[in-house]
Amino acid sequence: MWRRIAVAVPYLAASALLVLPVLLPRHVPAMDLPSHLYNTWLVLLVRQGRAPGLELAPQWSNLLFDWWLEGLWRLGGPVLAERVAVAAAVLIFFWGGFAWVSAISRRAAWSSAPLLAMLAYGWCYHQGFFNYYLSCGFGFWALAAVWNPPPRAWAAVTALVLAVIAHPVGAAAAAGLAAFVVLIRDMDWRKRALAAATCCLALVVSGRIIQGSLPAQWEMLQGFHVVFATQLRPFGEKYNGFILGVAALWFFCLWVRAVREKSLLLREPAVWLAVILATAILAIPGAVQLPGTARPLHFVDFRLALFLSPVLQALAIAAQPRRMPFLGALMTVMAVPYFLFLASDYRYLNQAQDEFLRAAHQIPEGGRAVAAATGRPAGMNPLSHMLEKACIGRCFAYGNYVPSSNAFRLRSRPGSTLVLDDSAEVDRLAAGRFVVRSRDVPLYGVFLQSAQPFRLEVRSLHVGERVPLRSVPIPPDWF
Repeated sequence: MWRRIAVAVPYLAASALLVLPVLLPRHVPAMDLPSHLYNTWLVLLVRQGRAPGLELAPQWSNLLFDWWLEGLWRLGGPVLAERVAVAAAVLIFFWGGFAWVSAISRRAAWSSAPLLAMLAYGWCYHQGFFNYYLSCGFGFWALAAVWNPPPRAWAAVTALVLAVIAHPVGAAAAAGLAAFVVLIRDMDWRKRALAAATCCLALVVSGRIIQGSLPAQWEMLQGFHVVFATQLRPFGEKYNGFILGVAALWFFCLWVRAVREKSLLLREPAVWLAVILATAILAIPGAVQLPGTARPLHFVDFRLALFLSPVLQALAIAAQPRRMPFLGALMTVMAVPYFLFLASDYRYLNQAQDEFLRAAHQIPEGGRAVAAATGRPAGMNPLSHMLEKACIGRCFAYGNYVPSSNAFRLRSRPGSTLVLDDSAEVDRLAAGRFVVRSRDVPLYGVFLQSAQPFRLEVRSLHVGERVPLRSVPIPPDWF
């Protein structure tokens, strides 16, 4: 018994440390998280018959995190739901990555723990894509279950089912990679290379078909995910040192292994998995308009890159002697300033959320409001859904994009008075081109009054008035 407790202590201690960035801030800073919370509140109103113009549609995926939020909300309200759901997602993601890296490297991945913690609080987390985040976490568990013989089929299937409920893209990526691992297990390296080349060709052809048959956008910049650790840039330019430093360390370790092991390195299934993932990132369009949805699926390349990072890390740590964990020490040296940077940014984001809460209390109870303040550092807008969290229990965020997108279980009916029922109007609002119509009033606008300090003002909008956007660099860059 005592031996089991001693074995469990490092895992419990690591888990406790890992959830501190969720538990310590006043508000959990993740861009889409306020949207998840706000729409959970709307779902509860729909179930009570108090949300005219909104309805729930049957859906089989992209909803696991929202189910968690709804269940936890019923147990203890929105604060409990936010903290517990996000903390659980972080633990599933981190320990799934830990299990997968351990399976690839055939050693407990403690030297990779600092990097896995950085990935757990990386780009995907701070975008607030928690359904996709969960699908990756469960996908990591599935890949760990099938990596080494004998494969634990039931564990892999269970993890993949949960990944499917969370998000189809992450589940499809994990299932495809798991199938490839099982397929090549008994092959020599030449046959593995042929199988990988076939998969890469299929990905290139699929990318061309997607571009030719669906509205899609492909960019040369997608190649950055292959050569840099782009998941480690949640906010702005100050994180560039991390994406460069970790990538340099990975490729140095791979070079050491290539020199030392030569063709033996090609026997590693993880090498061919990295090749396939790099091809997918380069070949599949970064944004795709899926049939039946009103908004494109964005950041496909960023999403796929989340699977590449653990593979490269697992290949890299095999370059170090077992008794000289220099890679873990270097990753720890990088992780400490990374989380200090995040703590600094969280301070600014929490102040902004507090200001949105103050502004929401100036809106009449049950009123409709739109936000005209935005922040756009490096493709992420941390302010985009703060009004939604501030409106919970008090007002309605009229620009809420979820119901009109047809990509979530919450849907709007034509003529809804609680949200814009046309996705094109939501896009105009997000671009600063929305013009208030007679059907929109009474409507209140939340405007940026000053950037330093961050202050908002609220005023009533009039028919024919355009709602412009004013941007602010938040969190600020230091360079």
